[in-house]
Amino acid sequence: MRRIHCSIQKIERPTPSRNAGMALLNQVMAICKRLAPHGWHTLLLHHGLDILATNLEAELGKTLKPDRTLAGFEDFALAATRGIEPGQPAHSLLYHALAHPNVTSDAKGGPLQVYPTPAELETVLNYFYARQAPSLAQLRARANGRPMAVVVFALEYRAAPDTVHKVQADLCFSRTGIARVGTAAALYDASSRGFLPFVEGQNHAIRVLPARYSAYVAVQLKGDRARFGPMRFDSDDADMDFWVPVHKLFNGNECIAGLTVDVRLQALHKNEKLRRIHLELGPDAGWDEPHISQPPFVITDGLADWLPEHTYGTGLMAATPRARLVEPAQYQGKPL
Repeated sequence: MRRIHCSIQKIERPTPSRNAGMALLNQVMAICKRLAPHGWHTLLLHHGLDILATNLEAELGKTLKPDRTLAGFEDFALAATRGIEPGQPAHSLLYHALAHPNVTSDAKGGPLQVYPTPAELETVLNYFYARQAPSLAQLRARANGRPMAVVVFALEYRAAPDTVHKVQADLCFSRTGIARVGTAAALYDASSRGFLPFVEGQNHAIRVLPARYSAYVAVQLKGDRARFGPMRFDSDDADMDFWVPVHKLFNGNECIAGLTVDVRLQALHKNEKLRRIHLELGPDAGWDEPHISQPPFVITDGLADWLPEHTYGTGLMAATPRARLVEPAQYQGKPL
């Protein structure tokens, strides 16, 4: 069992500053400058976007003519025409190019030499939501009287065939994140923008696969096949309530207009399979309370942890690698 909680440690009005609202833009400029010489400048220039422009903020807002015949851009949203569409990552050419797993070659078909890190992708994503940061009043207006809350989602940018609607590449959300256990540490594959499960040269080893979590201001809506799903829509879903993300929450004074936000994710993990088996079997199991509320019947420590934020960005959770996928359990120094 995994529970991811979000606590808003601080929401306050920031002290006015000449540099307020510029930190994320400066970081995005640095990311673009790092990637540009490795095929990204010519690739995005082919679509009309100059990531080395002196005024990158203005450049990202101008109208473009995306070339959807290039590999990886076939499923870029047809209605999208800008480097950044505030609050809509899937309609933002820059984010699509950086995050899409099929964008691996430049405009001439040559391989891209360097890729954005997970932390850089997180920075770019935050900037898209900060571009026209809403006020609390505007967020309430978007809710239009419906229930609104801070909700934690697992999220991933996916190619069109793997989305709910299967129309275009999109940022997909789930209230349940699936991270996989393994015997070796996570390994990020930059070109595929994801993690690899295999360990080279070790046929019987398997790497842990992390899951990304983020906090969003969300609105509660009835299921809607045309708008957001859910995936594998059922007729009963139209009468059920679903939390739908509206605005991403992140630290600093660029998230919500007029406020400084401090968001912290907390995780609680519990492995209680052995306890449940003993409860089901009853007296025949051999152990009862209070024993079955202790390790190894119930384990809460050493199961998983957040990966380093400076490398992977916030909210990337991975299981702790174990020597074996299935381990013998011992209690009071004896095998169970």
